[in-house]
Amino acid sequence: RTKSSDTDFVTIADTRAEQYLTSSLLPLIEGADIIGEESTSQTGVIPKTLSDGYIWVVDPLDGTRNFVNKINIFCSIASYMNIL
Repeated sequence: RTKSSDTDFVTIADTRAEQYLTSSLLPLIEGADIIGEESTSQTGVIPKTLSDGYIWVVDPLDGTRNFVNKINIFCSIASYMNIL
């Protein structure tokens, strides 16, 4: 499928990588929440806990167009921040 344009792809690899990263990262910091690029773009929902605590921010497959075109320049990005 696509998101914002005909060339903004979302692949099975995007969604599965986000699911994997979510299930792996959330247990690392108690009470943390997560903003995943694919789930947030699909639902439009940002976690309500953004006002306080730790938030993981995940781009499961940065460079999806390269991935789709079999160009080996892509990665996963995961970061967290503490919002006080």
